[in-house]
Amino acid sequence: MFNEYEIVFIVRPDVDETETMAALTRITDAVTELGGHVLLREDWGSRKLAYPLKKNVRGRYLMLVVVTPAASILEIERRMRLDDRLLRFLTVKIEDVLDVPAHLAAAQESGRAQAEIRRRIEVEEEEPEDDDYEMADLGALD
Repeated sequence: MFNEYEIVFIVRPDVDETETMAALTRITDAVTELGGHVLLREDWGSRKLAYPLKKNVRGRYLMLVVVTPAASILEIERRMRLDDRLLRFLTVKIEDVLDVPAHLAAAQESGRAQAEIRRRIEVEEEEPEDDDYEMADLGALD
């Protein structure tokens, strides 16, 4: 039986970009090797931790949404425990997946819609705003 899981993990702040992507790739490879599928990858960036973890006050947060057999989660978590680049991780079961191909297609469509929304936001941010105000409009005093 397949389930949808959300895996959030924190990478040490002293790990560079290539090593962070290597850690992410190692986890996604484990998911696919064990018969699962990665639906979504998100990088939440570097954030201050609520409390120090292994003498680190900051960490880089990454999130994966995966569909995988329930039995494979134990192996994925075991591999994450062995990776010294990771400070912490949390795996949460979101829902049972009965029809995997339909679920993958729906996730792909949702991903396209989110990409379109991000593209629109980026275009709106790039458009310069008209900041030409006359002093009379601002109510300036002489």
